[in-house]
Amino acid sequence: MEKRKNALARLVLYLVYVAEGLTVTQLSPLVTEITNDFKLTDTQAGLINSMSYIGGAISIVLLIFLTRKFKKGWIFIVATALFCAMMYILGTTDTYFQLLVYILVLGIGRMIIDSVANSLLAD
Repeated sequence: MEKRKNALARLVLYLVYVAEGLTVTQLSPLVTEITNDFKLTDTQAGLINSMSYIGGAISIVLLIFLTRKFKKGWIFIVATALFCAMMYILGTTDTYFQLLVYILVLGIGRMIIDSVANSLLAD
């Protein structure tokens, strides 16, 4: 039973990694389309991808506090839910500011998933 549970956990981690990887690799090609839709300058368009990485940096600080209070499994579940919610909400963006905020939160969720999943796999 324990082997089956571990195999299922690894499968879920793998599927989350695939989804996370697709979003990271697909953001850059979509910048041109986003630039046209929101009528952005090149500087504004460059900030979109940067916000994802800024969110990743913020997640490191968040993880310091989260790992002291919660188990890694719960952090992973909440971060995955946050990531999925942001992916859904991202499609409803009306303004450039909303887009930046959603990408920032998406970056936070993405990096927390990545960091915690590596830790869970190492355990």
